[in-house]
Amino acid sequence: MPLLLRARRAGYTDVVLSGEGISDRVLLELAERTGPRLTRCKVQASASVTDTGLTALVKQAKNLQLLEVQGLTKPCAGERLEGRPAKCRVPSFGSLCRDPQNPAAAGQNATMRCHNASLCSAGKFLPLVFEGCGQLQALHLSSIAQLNWGPCKAAAATWPALPHLTKLTARGVNLDGEFGVVLAKLPELQDLEVGASQRTVRDACVFGSVCG
Repeated sequence: MPLLLRARRAGYTDVVLSGEGISDRVLLELAERTGPRLTRCKVQASASVTDTGLTALVKQAKNLQLLEVQGLTKPCAGERLEGRPAKCRVPSFGSLCRDPQNPAAAGQNATMRCHNASLCSAGKFLPLVFEGCGQLQALHLSSIAQLNWGPCKAAAATWPALPHLTKLTARGVNLDGEFGVVLAKLPELQDLEVGASQRTVRDACVFGSVCG
């Protein structure tokens, strides 16, 4: 019997999804069939998961108490726009974009870093996690190098205090000093683990105290 069908019939509340077989399609089916029942969910070690799948999941799984998302990387096709760097065509978490118009490629596709993460749509699931999962107590995000915090930081400016979240881990997820605007909305945070430069952490704390 397929995993998701078993999950639906058994009424699973705790799911761990790991490996390359995990894709957006799996997350979409999980969201549809078991989303409201989920209280604990881990998604990890897959290059086939994008923002689309995670967004669908958190929209349905509003009773989550723990969410772990880690180890998501996905190469994505890119195109060079006039006067702008290559951008992703899909909302992936890939750190690489392919730019076929790069003259340095000498007729071959060149692989390049996607330096402007704000051009990618990855990260739209984040505001939904903070805003929609009202019972979430622990959030773990790690090893998603090009995660775009822009949508989350923009939304956080209008949030009230979010007292339910007490544990936050953010390592290798493209943080900057403005991350403090999110921290400022978490007054009951007891356990914070951040993987970033000393300056970024300092700036985030200062920014958070000002915004709070």
